[in-house]
Amino acid sequence: MLAVGSEGRALFLATRLLKDPVLTISPRRYCLHTGTYKGTQVTIVCTGMGAPAMDFLIREAGFVLDGGNLAVIRLGTCGIIDRNVEPGTLMICDRSSYCYRNYAHFDGILKCDDETSEVQGVHDKVRASPYVITAPLEADKELTDWLEQRIKEKGLRVKRGLNCSAETFYSCQGRLSPDWYDENEKVLDQLIACGAVSVEMETHQLFHLMRHRTRCLGRSRAASVLVGLVNRVNPSMANHVSAEDEEMAVLAAGEAALDALVSLCDPESVSYNRQQTPVDVAALPPALKPDSWNGV
Repeated sequence: MLAVGSEGRALFLATRLLKDPVLTISPRRYCLHTGTYKGTQVTIVCTGMGAPAMDFLIREAGFVLDGGNLAVIRLGTCGIIDRNVEPGTLMICDRSSYCYRNYAHFDGILKCDDETSEVQGVHDKVRASPYVITAPLEADKELTDWLEQRIKEKGLRVKRGLNCSAETFYSCQGRLSPDWYDENEKVLDQLIACGAVSVEMETHQLFHLMRHRTRCLGRSRAASVLVGLVNRVNPSMANHVSAEDEEMAVLAAGEAALDALVSLCDPESVSYNRQQTPVDVAALPPALKPDSWNGV
């Protein structure tokens, strides 16, 4: 499955790359274009924006597949936070962290008085950081390596590194506004200090869910490639990538992503069933126990 953020991008890729695509619109308004690419059935889906939308998609795709194989590549856009990377570069995420607003810092911790049962928000004497950055999660290395190889074969600029997915578009990505009390003046500096080279909103949730799905069921792979639209930290590269260059990059990245996905069906290319630690099925909650378990 190739996951993109906008309906227009999904339609563009489906009409350019898939044979006989069929559009399905789910009750949650996900637009899915299913067709064949080099003889293999694939789906291009529009996820919408943010981690919650990605969460719905991946979890419900897992339910539909009943624990079967699932491989997802995200193709999106991002802001560049490496001073040396030009807009239009394809940013390959080999890891992703998550930056979220620490609501307890702004609003306090909910506490209940045992005697009066009064509920109120309480701030600790030492207030925590206004933003939290998680430890990074890794992409599937084989799928990411294959994706990078195919993009480089096309002669396009590539930067591979740590991505950070932000909970929100504005405060968690360091966009300043006098209208809001965000305390986010240091967010971009903190992300850069952690080694991040790109920032967007969905990749971490994809990696997070696929990692924890793998713990229970195995046979899950995730990768992410992003078109860098603008360099947010280098004024000399502040121009937004042109619409023409963005379209060219999206098409090339989409083709490379589909090549990487269909390679999973080739037994001589990439092995889908990696060696993993056996799962103790008896210890799983009933909802996670498949009807038949063959190991991984």
